[in-house]
Amino acid sequence: MKKKSKYRPREIKDPIQTAINRATCLTDQECDDLLGKFEQAAKNMLSDSRTQDDYVALTAGIRVSDAIEKSGIVRGLKSAIDDAMLTAERMATGAAASHDDEEALKWWLKLHRYQLKQLSRNELDTIVERLKAQERNGHENKVVPSSDTGRTIVNRMGCFAFL
Repeated sequence: MKKKSKYRPREIKDPIQTAINRATCLTDQECDDLLGKFEQAAKNMLSDSRTQDDYVALTAGIRVSDAIEKSGIVRGLKSAIDDAMLTAERMATGAAASHDDEEALKWWLKLHRYQLKQLSRNELDTIVERLKAQERNGHENKVVPSSDTGRTIVNRMGCFAFL
């Protein structure tokens, strides 16, 4: 006699709509929603009112941008991403903002918008899930399978930045 399997397929209410939503590129509104948090964090980091939360949000966005670069979907932006990360780290130490710092963050924001416009929702979710899994496991360079459970990433200090 055959044992009954405990596996039950996940129910999808509208498979066609789900497929369409996961395969489409991000809209301008979705890009604005995602980048709004990073733009505010960058503005605060350049002013005197910077906080740890601003640093966490900004570096989370830069790390997503770097992961998109490493995935091979949008290539050739590594120097701008590295400049933005160095600027964020320098600003976190309390250094005064220079014109070069402002330009590096503005340029990164423009390029990150371009990156997001090239991705589908599924690709973005997969990249973010990989970052989450790497942070949970403590292995930044290890490739970890991802699942589609959300869009929250954790930075190195254990703080959350919501995307």
